[in-house]
Amino acid sequence: MNVDEIIKVAEDIASKFKGLNRPKNEWNKWSEYYSRTKDLNKSLELANMLSNSPMLKDNPQKVYKVITSTIKSKMTTFKNLSSEEISQIFGFVSWKLTSFEAKGEGGKKVEKSPRGNFRRQPRRGDRGYR
Repeated sequence: MNVDEIIKVAEDIASKFKGLNRPKNEWNKWSEYYSRTKDLNKSLELANMLSNSPMLKDNPQKVYKVITSTIKSKMTTFKNLSSEEISQIFGFVSWKLTSFEAKGEGGKKVEKSPRGNFRRQPRRGDRGYR
């Protein structure tokens, strides 16, 4: 599989996460687990278990549900690839999720202050500031 095809698959996977708040954190944890085990089925079992875990908040559970459904739908593609190529795809997915967050295409929108960016105020007291 060439790099253009890998990026296309990664963009397709990453597009499923739009609207979720900071999916990159959970994606990176899950893809790191895959890179250690090199077993996609075992990694999917973990994602499925975490998607139903009462110990996680709603957003991480949703992210793991999306991971489970998306990777299961791409299993035919992944069966023909080596673990290095799959890891490469997962790395591009992480990169794409980072760009979504940078563009503000994630879940929560942060409103800017009408006064612009936060500016650090000088300290008050006996340190020479007035």
